Amino acid sequence: DKGVTVNTGTKQRSALLALLALIVGLIIPLTSPAPAHAVKTGPGYLVPSKMAGAPKHWLGAHQPVTGDGKLAWCIEMGPMGIAPGQTVTKETLTGAGAMTNYGGGDVDLTNVAQVAWILDKYENVNTNDSRAAISMIIHFNLEINKNSAASRAEIYRVWGWLQANHPAATNLARKYVQEAKASGVHSYTSTSHTGEGKREGTINNIGIKNVSGNHIAGIPYMLTLKGPAVFTASGKNTLSGKTVNKPITVNWRATGNGKVSFTVKYTYKDALTKLTGPAGKQRMIANRADPSHKTVPGGEWKVIYDFQPMATSKVTEPSVAATKGEISDTIKAFADPKYANPEWIKDTEVTYKGEVYYMGETLPAKAQAVPAGAKPVATTSLKFTAPGEQTATVKADKPGFYTWVWSVDKKSQKKPDLIHANWTDGYTVAGETQVKRIVGKITSKNNVIKVHSGSDAKFFLNDWVKVEGFPTNHPTFAGYGAIKADHKTIDQHLYCVPSKTKLVEGVTKGMTPVKSWTIPAKNGDYRIADYFPEAPGEHIQDIDCRGTLVFVSEFAGDNRVEPLRTSELDPNESFVPDQPGIHTTATDKADGDKFLPLTGMVTIKDKVTYRELAAGKEYTLQATLMDKATGKPFQDCGKPEVKDFSKAIAAQLDGFEAKLKEDPKAVFDPQTALEGILPKVDKTELAKVIATLDKDKVAALVQDSKFDYDKAGKMLSDLVVTFDKAESAKDCKPVTATKKFTPTHRNGVVEIDIPVRAELLAGKTTVVFEDVLREGKEPIVHHDITDKDQTVYSPKAKTTATDGEDGDKIVNDGNVKINDVVEYTSLIPGDTYTVTGKIMNKETGKTVDCMKGKPVTFKADKSGNGKVSVSFFGNCKVKADTQWVVFEDIYTGKTPKGTHVVEHHDINDVDQTVTVVPTPVLAKTGSASTISLLFALALTGAGAVALYTRKRARQ
Repeated sequence: DKGVTVNTGTKQRSALLALLALIVGLIIPLTSPAPAHAVKTGPGYLVPSKMAGAPKHWLGAHQPVTGDGKLAWCIEMGPMGIAPGQTVTKETLTGAGAMTNYGGGDVDLTNVAQVAWILDKYENVNTNDSRAAISMIIHFNLEINKNSAASRAEIYRVWGWLQANHPAATNLARKYVQEAKASGVHSYTSTSHTGEGKREGTINNIGIKNVSGNHIAGIPYMLTLKGPAVFTASGKNTLSGKTVNKPITVNWRATGNGKVSFTVKYTYKDALTKLTGPAGKQRMIANRADPSHKTVPGGEWKVIYDFQPMATSKVTEPSVAATKGEISDTIKAFADPKYANPEWIKDTEVTYKGEVYYMGETLPAKAQAVPAGAKPVATTSLKFTAPGEQTATVKADKPGFYTWVWSVDKKSQKKPDLIHANWTDGYTVAGETQVKRIVGKITSKNNVIKVHSGSDAKFFLNDWVKVEGFPTNHPTFAGYGAIKADHKTIDQHLYCVPSKTKLVEGVTKGMTPVKSWTIPAKNGDYRIADYFPEAPGEHIQDIDCRGTLVFVSEFAGDNRVEPLRTSELDPNESFVPDQPGIHTTATDKADGDKFLPLTGMVTIKDKVTYRELAAGKEYTLQATLMDKATGKPFQDCGKPEVKDFSKAIAAQLDGFEAKLKEDPKAVFDPQTALEGILPKVDKTELAKVIATLDKDKVAALVQDSKFDYDKAGKMLSDLVVTFDKAESAKDCKPVTATKKFTPTHRNGVVEIDIPVRAELLAGKTTVVFEDVLREGKEPIVHHDITDKDQTVYSPKAKTTATDGEDGDKIVNDGNVKINDVVEYTSLIPGDTYTVTGKIMNKETGKTVDCMKGKPVTFKADKSGNGKVSVSFFGNCKVKADTQWVVFEDIYTGKTPKGTHVVEHHDINDVDQTVTVVPTPVLAKTGSASTISLLFALALTGAGAVALYTRKRARQ
């Protein structure tokens, strides 16, 4: 480096210097370098220069130029140095940006802090080698002319000179560089922390690293916490120390809840002062007197110091069954979300104390605190280590209201310092209040049914009930929280259990009550007349129960009282009324007996005796005539209408014959023919019947183009009759009669007439079925097919007369015997009857006096149908063939003096008729030939003669 011109001093100093210069000039040969212009100071080396204007370079320190006493070091080879007193501009050098790094790996540094470390440690070492080593290190790393090839070449030349002439200095330079790299600040460690959301934790990885990434020891630092936390070691929010050769970890603890952050401030030399003097003067650097401070921000996290446990709870059952001996409450524990720390401190155990208070029948007013003097009937506790739900259960025997009160006591906790404060919920909180149901009672105070008699012997209902065991203020409770309001009424029902249904517990469930009303669901005595207005006048007969009347009181239940239903088996709650019923007696209205005429219109009178009907209510009496033999109602289809289909049938047959002549292959179709005869008949039904016909027989009606007219006519005639009967039957109706009546008393008699055509009942036994109907009530019926009182008879007889000798229909006159078998129907089974008869001359219509018959007494078969024989005897003569007809009559009793019930006087009845013929007269004397002839005739033709005679008689 060129020397800086020295400022004028004292006169003595100047004279001395001039003298010394003269002496040097005389001693040193003329080839020696010119005196240096730089204001150098202390040890160092002068190195020959190759640069113009700079005969030598100074490898050492220069005098201070800033007045702070800090040595100056050249960073620009060539120009003159700054002289003391000259104006200097200061500039701070820091980091790696100012580095030249000319020297290669063994003398290169990475940042200004490493240069500062060398100056700070070795600047005051006053040896030539040390000062020269520092000077070369500064030129290699901070030379101002970074891009100057001349500067680079000169530096390397100077370095080579020094290495050649003073190798200890170059070795020392390498040593200083390695130490600076190891001890100079290169980077800051990335700090970290633990304890997020916790009460304590650590700050980790405090330190400074060198260029090799190793920790540097001895660097002062200060840690500062911001927020509710202190360092465990200091108890304060700051902590000072020095770095070591490994990462440093410090502990912290929370002092409150909130967010915490930290910084690390390091104190060390990491900057130099760049000195710039007047124009043309070389640039220099100087070490700084003040240290540098580097503040490194750390992370931010949430810390907790304590939390406020609290809870909500909800009773498992707002209403608890009376049979249940326990009550339960489900508590949900959590941290107060409004507290500074809204989170539960992990694994912190909190004990919640639960107290249960019994409040009796009446619910007190809601309060925040438990009333003074109140004592719990049960106590329990639940432990939580985190937010969650648990259920507590305690014994509860009494019916009434209970309320739960939960609390947290700070002092009694395992870690009280983690709990912010005590906590408790309110008294009679809606969700924590429940009620245990009571079992009420309903009894009959007096007999359920009382029977009163009046002029018409009516019966009345009466019921007294006693309600007890309900809460005294029932049913005024309006509800609270999930506990619902009281049910206000008790339902009372009157049921009729049918006589065919066994009276057992619960039998009325599902039945429709006869009557219903309500009484208050409140303790007290009640008479149904006060709540069932029609009860005092409600007749048992009007209810019309065919079984047992049962009172059932039913309380639906509510949250305070259990459901209640009285028993059907309570003898005080049931009554069997007299059952309504009817009995009937059917007779012939004309004469009052049980036998009906066989012709014309007849009226059956049915006398109905009823019992236990409701007086003043309208009933309908319905009578139906039943055929005892079939058990089905008689059907009246009206008088049979004689229809003649012969012309219509003939028209169809003639039409087909004409068609056949035109088309010999024509096929006779019965359905087409019938549709023409009976156009109104349902064609679908007709087709079904046609399908049942024998197809071969139908096909045979036409053979070889010849039509069997007669057979086809017979087929159509039979089908027409079948369909006509079916059509006529559609108009048939059962024989019934109805009559409305209103009883004035519960027991009485009503009569009904049933007009009917006698022919419909002829030969039948008729039973009258009766139904007494009332709207909304079960019919009262009398349907007994075997009841004689309900039965009337239409007896009919059919007789068959024969020759009493040989049983045929031809009778020879003379001593005559005629047998008549009488076949009767519809007599009263088992009754005694007498049948009489007489012989009538069909031609004259007069009685044949010569024939006599004896009345026959008999008992009717148990079916009412049977046969009986009557014989007639006489000695009678007829001149020619004569037809006699037997007339028969049947009377009740053992003599013909009884009631005449059957008359069979049909002069045209073939079965009642016999033919009487004169008996042939044979000769008493004659020749042998005559006898022989008669004998031969007897052998060969007797049968033919007899046959002829009879045929003649028939003719």
